Amino acid sequence: MTPRPRRVVWRVMMVALMLAVASIGGRAMDRQDLVWQGTAGRKPDRFVLVEIETIAADRGGLFGIRQSPSIVGALPNAMMLRARALIKGQAADTVQLRVPGAELPPLQAGDRAVLGLLGKTVCLCVLRPPSDLPEDDVASWAGAQPCGR
Repeated sequence: MTPRPRRVVWRVMMVALMLAVASIGGRAMDRQDLVWQGTAGRKPDRFVLVEIETIAADRGGLFGIRQSPSIVGALPNAMMLRARALIKGQAADTVQLRVPGAELPPLQAGDRAVLGLLGKTVCLCVLRPPSDLPEDDVASWAGAQPCGR
């Protein structure tokens, strides 16, 4: 007895759905979304050295709603920054951050940057280290820089 065509289609759709959910879950585990907050007199707990993968203007989502000043979390001239952690164990393999454009130093894809983090997900500043700065000296260099403007 052969299965009905509807059952075959149903089973194929369920397998495809399970594979899609599994692949999304795997990607979410190695990426960390950071939240931008002003310093408000606080200092970062740690500094993470990253390499910029992409940096682009944030379009604001559907109808540009995240750019509306009446929305909580709206940032002026928001930029989306996606970067790869250069030192394993400092953060997830990839971090993503939405940051006000005025708080970003001049950066482009391929540049190194230092993120000043408070806790696990709060980013207080983005710094551009000198190109000749060794990875071992990043934390001491970043600690001596003003974090935020």
